Amino acid sequence: MKQTALDQLLEKIIARMECGELPWRQPWRNSACPLLPTRADGEPFSGANLWLLAMQMAMNGWESPRFYTFNQAKALGGMVRKGEKGAPAILYKTREIESDEGDDPKVIRFLRSYVVFNSEQIEGLPQECYAVPDKRHP
Repeated sequence: MKQTALDQLLEKIIARMECGELPWRQPWRNSACPLLPTRADGEPFSGANLWLLAMQMAMNGWESPRFYTFNQAKALGGMVRKGEKGAPAILYKTREIESDEGDDPKVIRFLRSYVVFNSEQIEGLPQECYAVPDKRHP
């Protein structure tokens, strides 16, 4: 059975808890909050992606909230560093199919997963694609 994005994330959290680590420790700066995970166009993710990617940010220590697909990074002149693993995201869409009998259109809903990379995993992006960290106070 194929693992879902949530299954993969939960496995990571449980493994880190079993090692005695606190995977939810806040890695970002309060002065920059809220740093919601954002898409390439700067819009915040929504729904389950907001939670999934915020947890990925916390667990990986990423301070940049920006996420890109491989092709989006490539189009901006960036390249995902060798060996980096992407984070799963979920696409929810609806589609209307017209009825042959003239009835109301049928609405089809579907989910699809895709992979995104945090800007800290990508080299060569324009400077505005990276978060500018301020000095952290202990």
